[in-house]
Amino acid sequence: MNKPEDIPEVVHEELKKLKSIAYDSGQSIDDGIKLLVAALRCHGFYTYDSCYGHLDHTGRVVGPYVCMKDPRSDDVMRETPREGEAFFENRSKVDCMNYLQRMDLYMLIADFYRKRRYKFSSGLVIEDLYSFLDSNSTCLSCQKHEVMLMPDMIDEYSQWLKNAQAEMDAFARYLCRELKSKKTSANKKKNLNDGTDRD
Repeated sequence: MNKPEDIPEVVHEELKKLKSIAYDSGQSIDDGIKLLVAALRCHGFYTYDSCYGHLDHTGRVVGPYVCMKDPRSDDVMRETPREGEAFFENRSKVDCMNYLQRMDLYMLIADFYRKRRYKFSSGLVIEDLYSFLDSNSTCLSCQKHEVMLMPDMIDEYSQWLKNAQAEMDAFARYLCRELKSKKTSANKKKNLNDGTDRD
């Protein structure tokens, strides 16, 4: 459970904004994943879709995920002709934009797992969602993100879903700690520069 004091002010502000945000699909943001979405946005990631995971009526289990991309990439592709040299040039530009964002996410996940023990089956993964004509994007999800349920495996996959949600929650808390740590470091540096943090 996240205590209010564990969540940086900047994340609280972002959570307030998310109350009135719906994705392009019209879907509101699941309560369970709001903290992760807010923390990712505070780290500079633009999110455009997410889900906290569910078992659906078709017999699928869908794990939690957050999709993100560089917000400038849609504008670049929208203004690009659909063929010719300009298309491939801008396509490369968009790929670079999203690649840089993906690398930032890899670095955060690597640090998150540096000292953390976890079950591989619910570990976080980064997927590249590629669209040739539109801007590609990045999806943060868990292993076995989407599977068909066998009737005799409902309990197993229900447990997997809980574990995957717990992993996403832990990553959200890690991102909040990182934001608080950055603010503390910035304040110490400012105090040193001001001459107010002397022993």
